[in-house]
Amino acid sequence: MGGSGGAIPHGGLLDLGGGRFYGQTDTGGMSCAADPKGCGTLFRIGNTGQFSVGYAFTGGPDGAKPQGQPILGTDGSIYSVAGRGGSALAGGDGCGTIYKYTP
Repeated sequence: MGGSGGAIPHGGLLDLGGGRFYGQTDTGGMSCAADPKGCGTLFRIGNTGQFSVGYAFTGGPDGAKPQGQPILGTDGSIYSVAGRGGSALAGGDGCGTIYKYTP
């Protein structure tokens, strides 16, 4: 990993079974105001071990710096939190977000 693929994995992996996993990186992906090295990614590892980026955070309302471990909702979507982005009540990089990703 690194660069557009993400760097500094954060939290645990979500095991979808059959050798498929999702995880998050703190940096990498797309450059943003919260971090010129990137706002983080949600990545996936396929059952053949292939790594790919499912989503690259962009900061602002989209969120940045995903934290914790993603979870699978009953609707089949992946949920987690981002430590920055969202509403910037006091200015700066925002107060964080809860996000939903539908594979």
